[in-house]
Amino acid sequence: YVEVGMFFIGMAALAVKAFDVAWQWRGVADEQIDPIPDGGQDATEAASLLASLPEEDQRGGAAFLVRRLREALYFVSRTGSADGLEDHLKYLSDVDAARAARSYGLVRFIVWAIPIMGFLGTVIGITVAIANLSPTQLENISGVVAGLGTAFDTTATALGLSMVLMYVQFLVDRSEQSLLAEVDVVA
Repeated sequence: YVEVGMFFIGMAALAVKAFDVAWQWRGVADEQIDPIPDGGQDATEAASLLASLPEEDQRGGAAFLVRRLREALYFVSRTGSADGLEDHLKYLSDVDAARAARSYGLVRFIVWAIPIMGFLGTVIGITVAIANLSPTQLENISGVVAGLGTAFDTTATALGLSMVLMYVQFLVDRSEQSLLAEVDVVA
């Protein structure tokens, strides 16, 4: 029960993450600020562009693209120039990648813990089977073998659940990495 419960907690965390990534993909196509006019734009206009960006999206958090644009415009506004903006954008890209990697911490822990719980169930099952083994039961060993089968089922279940969780994490992570790559291109 513990393994399955942990599996569903991990799947719920991944579902929330997948919903967030899908939501942010919708916002990448939207223009967040006015297009750059012909001949470029003066760095002094960064403050007004910064004010035109939304603080949060409809769900209450800042999307990767909006956060990246806000930080870039703040950099230009603060320095009064676009010199060094490319390096700052690379830094912001690295920060977003690290933030995305950290967000999978709970799922990584659950992927690690589920097999451990399965192995623990197997050890407990074997221990109980051996403890209940007596010389009179050697003639009818089917009860002991059935107990061992149940013990090994916990490991098989745990490994299967862990593999499913890892695969779904891989899919969500790839989608988020693609989103971050698109934000790098747009920003």
